[in-house]
Amino acid sequence: MAQDSGLFPIPEEAKTFKQLKEFVQELDSMEPEDQGEQGLLAHRRKVARTVAAVSEQGMKLKLTGEEEMECHFFNLLALDMLKELGDEGAKEKYEAALNMARAHSNPDVVAVGIKFLVEGGFGKWQRLNDDEKNELLTAISDYVTAGEANGDHMQLIMTVVG
Repeated sequence: MAQDSGLFPIPEEAKTFKQLKEFVQELDSMEPEDQGEQGLLAHRRKVARTVAAVSEQGMKLKLTGEEEMECHFFNLLALDMLKELGDEGAKEKYEAALNMARAHSNPDVVAVGIKFLVEGGFGKWQRLNDDEKNELLTAISDYVTAGEANGDHMQLIMTVVG
């Protein structure tokens, strides 16, 4: 895989989900070389871009249900960070990844999508217009009434909303 200069090199030997996850954990513990504000932001951006690339690579593997859920979680987390950092195209990639997670056949992946939808929506609730608020509430209501939410999923929603 060709590496973009905006990414940390993904080890070629990382071919399983476990190996990719270990690499993501290593990235999380890396300290930036430049401790100044710009250096810290550049490091966060590079880590997030790399985690998103690793997640995309992981989604191409044959995964267990839990691994699928973790892959989508890491991807949404990285894309959300890139969106917050104002990375070009991150908002569109985040929305696409969020929609993909919410439409997934694995209910735990759907729950991850709902988690990010709920946290993101209620995090910016004051800035949403009435249509956006209604859209968010409808998405949550549809998820709950479709019977897809188990006890853990409902607790997550209540924690974020409460």
